[in-house]
This record gives sequence, structure tokens and C-alpha cells, in this order.
Amino acid sequence: MLDRRMLKNIDLIFVFFVLLLLGSSLVIQSTASYNILPSKPYHYLKIHSVWIATGLVYLVILALLDYQKLRRFSWLIYGFNILLLVAVFIVGEEGRGAQRWIPLFGGYNIQPSEFAKLFLIVTFADFLAKRQGKLNRFRDFIPPFLYVALPMVLILRQPDLGTTMVFMAIFIGMMFVAGANVKKFGGLILGGLSAAIFMVWVYFADNVPKWLLWAKSIP
Repeated sequence: MLDRRMLKNIDLIFVFFVLLLLGSSLVIQSTASYNILPSKPYHYLKIHSVWIATGLVYLVILALLDYQKLRRFSWLIYGFNILLLVAVFIVGEEGRGAQRWIPLFGGYNIQPSEFAKLFLIVTFADFLAKRQGKLNRFRDFIPPFLYVALPMVLILRQPDLGTTMVFMAIFIGMMFVAGANVKKFGGLILGGLSAAIFMVWVYFADNVPKWLLWAKSIP
């Protein structure tokens, strides 16, 4: 599964700027952490450092993975993704009018919707690869839409409209790349914009009162 030859294709300039941004974020976080919580000036800095270290570990692992062999685990990854999103409603913590986080040990939390973006791109790519040349009719668009709709609806229920819109953008972009009929799929997109506008209106109508209530509760 791990392919050391993949290291030869790493863009060192890109890695340099990533590390530069991470280092800058640590400096900013250390300053902000002291101002927010003077009694524990390194609290947020430690949390941020843990997530950076975790991200770098995953970065190395993913860089060494042969994505072609990863395709055989596509449905397993998709199922794990759905399981995490469902777990939010069972063991998740609510804050600021939303339920998006799963508590871990040591006071740390994870937000499954952030991982869901990566999982969706990886698994949806495999899903569409098996349907190349078969995305010309309206009914051909139904299976891909349902594939993306399940995690998207779960995220919208948290509620997290921003990530839901990101999912929609991923769906549209990958469908075009996969060779979906431009005229037919484009027509559906225009029709979907009306539904999206309505969805945004419902979202804000339902959540603005919650946000105002949360703001009033702040001492």
C-alpha cells in the first residue's frame, strides 16, 4: 500500500510554504491564546500544536499511499464517513446553536464534517470513475447525486450550511470533470440554484433566533 517512490514527486516549494504558514499560525495562536486565557497562556497553543502534528502525520501517510490501491477500500471509507456524521447526533456536543463536534480524551474535539470533505473527494472519484461515459441522461445523474446527498443532508442537519455548500461545489465540479453532459447537467444546476436559495433562506430563518439567544447568554 505504501509507495516510497511517491516521495520523489513531492513539490518541495509547496511543502516549504505549507510549513511557513503552519509556523506563522503557531506564532499568532500563542499571542491570541495569552489574550483569551491569561491564566493558561499556552492552552490553545498546545491544542493547535497537537492538530498540526496530527495533520503532518496524515500528510506523510497520504503522500506514501498508492491511491490506485486505495480504491478497493472506497465503500469502507464512505461507510466510515457516514458513521462519523451520524455519531455527531448521538454523542456530539452542542455549541453556538449547532451540533458538530465529537468530544475526545483530554478535552479535545473533532469535527467530522471537516474530514468528510476529504473522504467524499476520494470515494466519489472512485464512484464516478466507474461511470465514465455513462453520464449523458438525466437518470444517470441520480445515483451520483444520492451518493453525495446522504452525507450532505447529515451535515445540513447539524446545521452547517457552509460545509453543505462546499459539498455541492465538490459534486458539481467532479461531475463535470467526470464527463457529465454539459447541457443537461448544466440545466439541472440552474434549477438547483433556486432550491439552494430557498435552502439558505430556511437555514437563516431557523438559526438566526438561536444565534441571538446564544449571544445574549454571553456574560
